[in-house]
Amino acid sequence: MTDPKTLVSSTDGIFSLGFFSPGDSRNRCLGIWYTNIPEKTIVWVANRDDPVTDSSGVLRIADDGNLLVIKNGSERKWRSGPWMQLKEETRGEFAKDYPFRTSLNLFRDPTKGTVYLTISNENNASALRLILDANGQLREKQWDETKKEWRNNWSSPVTEYCEDYNKCGPFGACNPDSSPICRCWTGFKPKFINEWNHGNWSGGCAPSKELQCEKTSNETTRKGTDVFEESHVEKLPDYSISLEGVNTDMQCKEYCLNNCLPV
Repeated sequence: MTDPKTLVSSTDGIFSLGFFSPGDSRNRCLGIWYTNIPEKTIVWVANRDDPVTDSSGVLRIADDGNLLVIKNGSERKWRSGPWMQLKEETRGEFAKDYPFRTSLNLFRDPTKGTVYLTISNENNASALRLILDANGQLREKQWDETKKEWRNNWSSPVTEYCEDYNKCGPFGACNPDSSPICRCWTGFKPKFINEWNHGNWSGGCAPSKELQCEKTSNETTRKGTDVFEESHVEKLPDYSISLEGVNTDMQCKEYCLNNCLPV
């Protein structure tokens, strides 16, 4: 299939497959969208990370049955297939207790390295889709044919502000009961003060002065200057690791005084 041709789903005609230009870009991506909704709504994109820069894109079926996006007759831009190797062998329902108007299931197939989502729409008369927004909130939207717009049917409960990923940035601490909710640890200051003062804390904090653990010339001075701030209500970062053989406060301090990198 060559650009700008499209394929329409044969059973119901709801979806179209073809090349499109995202936003104001002139690049071309292979995608799937709703056929009869005037507000073009993309539901899947193949080569978002490697778009075709002109109209020479072609969709082909390879000898092994996978789909290929080709540019200029030979340059491969995208190939279908397992997108990752899954280590966890999980298979089952997802968010089954949420009041969706759909039957929603998330499945993983570790043998093929694939993940897929199935949705059964109880109201087949109108289009319905699920969106995960930038704040991690799941939304169920339904097309309103009268108003010609997507209507928000349902949203997952709003989590605490501190649950947003990287809310206060590196070396920042978040407390939803404080105002502002982000602060720097003792001995640190906002890395980008103007952004911090305007409520964008994602840049985090930086040491107010060079940490002694970064100095290797005098080990005694290094260990005698840096101190630790004790906190009882902090949640560990998502990327935190457990240190083998470090079981006490003193062992933790000893390790950290010799390693400035956060763990």
